[in-house]
Amino acid sequence: MFNSVFGKKLILSSLLLLGACGGGGGGGTSTSVPTSAPVPPGISSSGTVTGFGSVYVNGVKFNISSTTKISNDDVDDGEVITENDLKVGDVVEVKGTSDDAANANAQSIEMASEVKGPVDNVFNAATKTLVVMGQTILINNNTAIDNNIGPNGLGDLKVGDLVEVHGFRDATGNIVATRIERQGAVAKFRVRGNISALNSAAKTFKIGNLTVDYSAAQVVPTGTVLADGMRVRVKADSAPVAGKLMATKVKVKKAEATNNSEVEGFITVFTSATNFEVNGQKITTDANTRFEHGSAADLKVGVSVEVEGPQTDTVLTARKIEFKAGGDNNHNNSASTKFAGLVASASLADKTITVLGQKFNVTATTMFEDKVNNTRPFNITNFNSVVKTGAHVQISAFKDGAGLTATRVELNNKAEIFVQGSLAAGATGTKLVISGVEVTIDTGTRFFLDDNRLADFAAFQVKALAGVIVKAKTKATVLAADTKIDATGTNQGEVEIED
Repeated sequence: MFNSVFGKKLILSSLLLLGACGGGGGGGTSTSVPTSAPVPPGISSSGTVTGFGSVYVNGVKFNISSTTKISNDDVDDGEVITENDLKVGDVVEVKGTSDDAANANAQSIEMASEVKGPVDNVFNAATKTLVVMGQTILINNNTAIDNNIGPNGLGDLKVGDLVEVHGFRDATGNIVATRIERQGAVAKFRVRGNISALNSAAKTFKIGNLTVDYSAAQVVPTGTVLADGMRVRVKADSAPVAGKLMATKVKVKKAEATNNSEVEGFITVFTSATNFEVNGQKITTDANTRFEHGSAADLKVGVSVEVEGPQTDTVLTARKIEFKAGGDNNHNNSASTKFAGLVASASLADKTITVLGQKFNVTATTMFEDKVNNTRPFNITNFNSVVKTGAHVQISAFKDGAGLTATRVELNNKAEIFVQGSLAAGATGTKLVISGVEVTIDTGTRFFLDDNRLADFAAFQVKALAGVIVKAKTKATVLAADTKIDATGTNQGEVEIED
């Protein structure tokens, strides 16, 4: 988000400079300087689309006009798309001008998927992973799964199916997915990531487990000498053969100086709180850096953050660092906390949604997706007109102080009623408490450790220590006003430890 105080200071400084240039010294004749509106501060944002009306990225509403250039990947390749082609969970790179801390005008938007290509290994429900074109994909509760995947979700994908995956690389190089959707025939196969195992003589390098042959590729910028560790975008006209992709273009990702830059992703390199990297971008902090949901002491490899501040061509100086749920930080992880049920209420004034007796705060960075009618606009300013009482939703959230903050709100027409989260201490043979929701059980409830059936509640108790992640679901008919889950045997109740 652009710091409005910073922007005012920048504009004031510009005006003072103009005034100084306009006045003559030594008794000379003063020269009049034509007055004009100051140029709004520039903004560059790399992050996840969280809502529409126009496009919300990293908590900022980017207004789209007829002059906004929207493209698939590199804007210089002319692959023009429209706003309707953008989806919640897509990773984009936006450039524009900032009005204030919450509003900006988009000059260009590049949709920036991390990989587009064939499935190598099908979805593994136990490890929640998928392998696409040599890249290991990690799926969590914040991953948006497109309806076109199939009625059974990722379980419907087969080896060879073409998919597009958006997300961010973690410290091991795996992609933590923010969106996955099936593709038809594609004109270009794509992968982004850091170069490893560069062989300049053979003109090859690796991204993940994929070998890239760049012997016939255009390398951009022209004259760039590739090196291990460089973050690049690779395009090819055909799918990999025997694990090798014949690249047609390799573009090195380079930062551009701007008044305000926003970067979302995982800390992949950490030397100190004043020297670390997010998505290949070097970050530094100073005494003025503000932290949300954590402190400088929480910075380390694997933490998911959003960083905002002025950017040179090499370093971003953080004015604000927000710790994002889904990374290895200190607040509860929304990647493993999820609620599914009927909406009891949605308050635009309070910015809250109530489901299963739990009140969730929604923010400008909450992801809003309507998988029933694809309603647009759908964002922090009008969510109550879409998330109505009695509607079925799935909400991922994290504990924020005494309350719950939603990272993702998905409207769907599924009949699933469940809670997944941290198990409270004191489980008995009749009751569990999972992330604040009371779950009723009995001798007919089925217990599982991952997909393995446990004998009974006693066997469950041995594994179900306080704090472990547990999912409880029911087939019972649930009303919007219900605050508990009846997972008894009569309702085909199931309780599973998520190992």
